[in-house]
Amino acid sequence: MLPDAHDDPSSSSGEGATTQVIDWSRPDPVSSAVVDAVVSETGTDAVSLPPLEEFIDGDALNRLFTRDTEGQLTFEYAGLAVVVSTTDGVTVS
Repeated sequence: MLPDAHDDPSSSSGEGATTQVIDWSRPDPVSSAVVDAVVSETGTDAVSLPPLEEFIDGDALNRLFTRDTEGQLTFEYAGLAVVVSTTDGVTVS
């Protein structure tokens, strides 16, 4: 769903936050975008992170956020605040 943060000028890291735009034309689920953003913010690999399912129902998150919906959801994952927004993408801080 997201290009690598190092290759995407719409991604930013620093000042304690990473924001990545969701590419709605790609088939990757929103839950993958969340993990990608946390990986970019923490500099760790996805395997080292706790399972997303311990913090939020990933399937429900994927059903909630599609190209045809509008909204925003905030939750905590791996000790970070995660904001998923249909307009702003995924922000992790």
